[in-house]
Amino acid sequence: MKRAFTVVELVFVIVILGILAVIIVPKLAATKTDAQISKFTMDLTVYVMEIASYYTAKGEFASIIEMSHSISDPSGKIKIGNTECAQIAVSYALASEVDPSRGIVEGTPIVKIIPLNGGDVVCNSAHKVAKRIIDLSPVNVGHNSIKFN
Repeated sequence: MKRAFTVVELVFVIVILGILAVIIVPKLAATKTDAQISKFTMDLTVYVMEIASYYTAKGEFASIIEMSHSISDPSGKIKIGNTECAQIAVSYALASEVDPSRGIVEGTPIVKIIPLNGGDVVCNSAHKVAKRIIDLSPVNVGHNSIKFN
């Protein structure tokens, strides 16, 4: 008599493997998304610091790519996957952007972090995680006042 698996045993194993796949695959996808969101948050911090360092060294703004070698989009847009989730912009503060508590008066050099595509689930999650950085916007780069707490 040959020893072999019965059809019932094979079906049972296939069902168990299917259940495990249904449980594990979404968790792996979520882990990838979490990693992308963490990278997005760190990138925002690095970009603002690079631009502030450039302004401190040169005393003026240049193109986004020239000021931050980490940003590849000339418009300063930052993507998660293929979705643009934020934009870094530099300017001099307008009257509407004056904030004495941050040392921002009209004409102060500032970096703005503009959230984009808030309706996208991943971008919305990224905005929530990076809230402390986004809430700093506009960032005064003219007086060594950048602090990430």
